[in-house]
Amino acid sequence: MREFEPGILQAINDGVDKDTVGAVAGAILGAYWGEIGIPKKWRTHVAKGVEIAGLANEVILAANMGLV
Repeated sequence: MREFEPGILQAINDGVDKDTVGAVAGAILGAYWGEIGIPKKWRTHVAKGVEIAGLANEVILAANMGLV
């Protein structure tokens, strides 16, 4: 997919186990597109989004330092 939103919506709408498909597709597309690829309207409504972003940044820093 050329964008995050159509990719995740297609995966969820075409899948049988929609919550699992959405989680896996979201993880893959999120890793590919990064935070900026996720529509802002979705990012702003995530429960504990600030904390999640902070943890993600810590993982990225650890990976860049060869700790992961």
